[in-house]
Amino acid sequence: MRTKPFVALAAVTLVVVVAAAVAVIGRRTAEAPPQAGGPLAPGLAERINAVTRVDVTSADGTVTVTRGDQGWTVQQKDGYRADADAVKSLVVGLAEARVVEARTAQPDLYDRLGVGDPGPGKESELVTVRAGDAVLASVILGKTASGNAAGNTSMLYARRAGEAQSWMVRGPLAPVQAEPLRWLDRALPRLPRDRVQAVEVRQPDGAAVTLRRDAPSDKEFAVSGMEKPSPSAIEQTAGALAALTFEDVAKADPARFKDAVVTTYRGFDGLTVTVRTVRRDDQAWLTLTAEGDAPEATEWQAKTAGWAFRVYDALADDLTRKGEGFAAKE
Repeated sequence: MRTKPFVALAAVTLVVVVAAAVAVIGRRTAEAPPQAGGPLAPGLAERINAVTRVDVTSADGTVTVTRGDQGWTVQQKDGYRADADAVKSLVVGLAEARVVEARTAQPDLYDRLGVGDPGPGKESELVTVRAGDAVLASVILGKTASGNAAGNTSMLYARRAGEAQSWMVRGPLAPVQAEPLRWLDRALPRLPRDRVQAVEVRQPDGAAVTLRRDAPSDKEFAVSGMEKPSPSAIEQTAGALAALTFEDVAKADPARFKDAVVTTYRGFDGLTVTVRTVRRDDQAWLTLTAEGDAPEATEWQAKTAGWAFRVYDALADDLTRKGEGFAAKE
C-alpha cells in the first residue's frame, strides 16, 4: 500500500491550508477597523510633527491651514497668520481620540449621528490632515455624544472618510468650524493709554486735532484749540489702541487708503504708530504702520505691515473723531 505519497500530499495540503488561513487572518487584521480603546486616526500620533496642512470642510465651505516658513497661515485669508494653538488643539485631539464603541454602518442612519459626508444641510465636518502630499488622517466629525467624560475630554461620533462604519469616540476633541475667520490669530500689538504722549487725527481735507501731554505723570491730555474738551472723547481716542482687535483681514491695497483719516500715536518711549482708516461699503478698514526706537516697533511691523483690518465701527469712530467731536456737550 502506497501510504507515504498520500501522507506527503496530506502534509502539503495542510501547509497550503494553514498558509491560506494565515494570509486571510493577516488580511483581516490589516483591514480590521479600530477596536475599543484603539486610535481613531492610527499612525497620526507618530507623525504629528510632520503635519503641514489641515483642511476642514463643512456645509459652508472649506478652510485650509498650512505650515510654511512663516508658521501656520490661513489660505482663504491671503495667507494671514493662523491661530497655531487652535491648529495644535485639533491635530492633537485627532491623534489622541480613542474609539469607545461601534455605531451605525448604514448610510441612511448617518444623519442621526451627524457623520454623513459634508454637504448642504449636513452637520458634519471633514478634517483631513496631511504631511506634504501624504494624507495622515481623514475623519468626519459628527454630533457630540452623551457619555462619561472628564477633564478636557469629550465624547462625539466620528467616521473615517471612505469607510462605512461610524464610531463613538472619546478624546480632547470637539466639533470644529470651516469658517476661515475662526482660524485667524486675532492677537495684535497694543499701545496702552499710559504710554501715549500725543495723538494727531488728520482728516482727508487736512483738518487736524491734536491731543498732547508733557509727561506720563500728567493725567489729562490738552486738545489743540479747545478750552473745554470732552474727557470721555479724549479717553476713547487716546486709548483706542489699548485693546486692538479686528473682525476680518485682507492684503492691503494702498489705492483704497488714499483718502484715509490718518491718526498718529506717539509714545513717550519713541514708538510712533500710524493708523489709516477708511469706510467702504458700510465697513471700516484700517492699516497700521510703526516706527521708532522702541522694541515694539519691530513687533508691530511684523504683524501688521501689508495688511488691512476690518474693525468695529466704534473703534473706527474713536480713530477718526473730528475736532467738534472732542468738544464737551453744553
